Amino acid sequence: MNLYFDGSIGGESNRWMTLAGIIATDEVWGVFESAWTAMLRERYPIAPYVHMTDVVTGNDPFERKNGWSEERIELLVEDAKRVAGAINREDIFTAVFSIDMRACDIVRDEGLHVPEPSVICAEFCLTIC
Repeated sequence: MNLYFDGSIGGESNRWMTLAGIIATDEVWGVFESAWTAMLRERYPIAPYVHMTDVVTGNDPFERKNGWSEERIELLVEDAKRVAGAINREDIFTAVFSIDMRACDIVRDEGLHVPEPSVICAEFCLTIC
């Protein structure tokens, strides 16, 4: 199983923790993984991954000096959308859950036990599967 986590730091983004997941069979993931890997590699420059923050801001490895013109970036984004959009929605299950970190702190300050927010999110997402 591959897991990818991302987060924002600072400001209002520190208030919420959100966990999202996509669940599918190994067969479905295999087809997607093959298509995704081909999409990344069949271009110049080769894209090692897609992380939109890096892509749109030109962070390494998507620096303009490395050949990532606006046109190539647009094509990468469109290709990523095309591959992700090709997944049959009936073959996957998606879940998303957000927790207010301030509310957790308030409840803890009252002396009640609150599991770690990541555990709450994960348990909720797995429960609704």
